[in-house]
Amino acid sequence: MAARPPRFVFFVVFCITIGGLLFGYDTGVVSGALVVIKDEWDLSSTQQEFIVGGTTLGAIAGGLFSGYFADRWGRRVITFLASLVFILGALIMTFAKDYAVLIGGRVVVGLAVGAASMVVPIYIGELAPKEFCGRLVTLNVLAITGGQLIAYLVSWGLTDVHNGWR
Repeated sequence: MAARPPRFVFFVVFCITIGGLLFGYDTGVVSGALVVIKDEWDLSSTQQEFIVGGTTLGAIAGGLFSGYFADRWGRRVITFLASLVFILGALIMTFAKDYAVLIGGRVVVGLAVGAASMVVPIYIGELAPKEFCGRLVTLNVLAITGGQLIAYLVSWGLTDVHNGWR
C-alpha cells in the first residue's frame, strides 16, 4: 500500500487550493458572462477584449508583487490577502452598473489571480513532505481547472436568468 500524506497536511493543502479554485473560476466565468453583458451594455469588440484582459492585467501586477510580499510577510498571509481581494473584486463586479466599474472589478480579481498563481504552489511545496510534494502541488492545478469547469456550469445554468451574469 502506498504511503499517504498526513491528514493535517492534506487538509491544509485542500484549504490552500481554494485559491486555485477561485483563480480558475474567475478566469473562466467571463466566457459565459460576456455573452449577456455585450448585448445588455452594447459593448464593442474592443470593450469585450478589455473586460477579458482586465484580469490578465491585474494578474501581471499581482504575480510580480506577491513574491516580494510573500518573502516579507509569509505565504499564509499573502494567500489570505489574495482571498480577501478575490471577494472584493467579486463584490465590485456584482454591483457594477457600468463598463468602467466592471473593468475595475476584473483588474482587482486579476491581482488576486496573480498572487494566488504565484504563492499557492510555493506554499503547498513548502508544507508538503518531500515524498508527496509533486502530488500535493498537482491538487492546485486540479483546483484551477475545476474552478473553470464550475464557472462554465454556473454560466450555463444562469444563461436565461435576468442579471444571472452578476
